[in-house]
Amino acid sequence: MIQNVDHITINVKNLKESLYFYHDILEMPLLETIDMGDHSLTYLQCPNKLKLELISYMDDTGEAKIKNTERGSYRHIAYEVTKIGQLYEKLVQSGTVILMEPAYIDKLASIRMLAADPNGVELEFIQY
Repeated sequence: MIQNVDHITINVKNLKESLYFYHDILEMPLLETIDMGDHSLTYLQCPNKLKLELISYMDDTGEAKIKNTERGSYRHIAYEVTKIGQLYEKLVQSGTVILMEPAYIDKLASIRMLAADPNGVELEFIQY
């Protein structure tokens, strides 16, 4: 029944900061922005047909305060990357919060790094 993952959605705190992070730093192509009246939907292209949907609400709806160890909560998006060292430097230079520096994890046979986007969403970057 399921054919593909279409998109991942993030309710953003600040659309401009989120676009800078995902479009300028991570180099995801901007597809379109749709005005829905009380909110806008901005789409960016991830690899393999997957889209990232950034929702920006016009009214202040408050901020989520979820710890990454809380059960029953969404944890992170994981992106496979090349040149994780260069990405790490780019993220550090941009002021991105690094949650875990690049490290080789024997049991996972890969280099892994964790960072937070401007909304506090945890992102994992993996280099095999």
